[in-house]
Amino acid sequence: MMTAGQPKMRACAAAVVGLVALLAVTVRAEDPYLFFEWKVAYGTKSPMGVPQKMILINGEFPGPTINCTSNNNIIVNVFNQIDKPLLFTCYAFLPSCYPCIDSFVPLQAKYE
Repeated sequence: MMTAGQPKMRACAAAVVGLVALLAVTVRAEDPYLFFEWKVAYGTKSPMGVPQKMILINGEFPGPTINCTSNNNIIVNVFNQIDKPLLFTCYAFLPSCYPCIDSFVPLQAKYE
């Protein structure tokens, strides 16, 4: 047997459950992704006034700088157009929590 207040309670409970479900869906935010495409090739540049053959990234020397903030996901697609294998390191990686180092131990690279 239902009393007069039970339909109101059920409607209120349904509204609360709906609101919680809506918040659970809308609050799920993912960290931003930064995408880069690097083409590595030989080229001629004159960094010290004398033309010389160099390895360039997107035609630049030195290579591009990645400016990012904490929790950014960085995806770099590298196209190797030279005749040797490549190895990239992260020099001058300066996290604000480790101001006196120039590399970060937990940094991971995925090679495919």
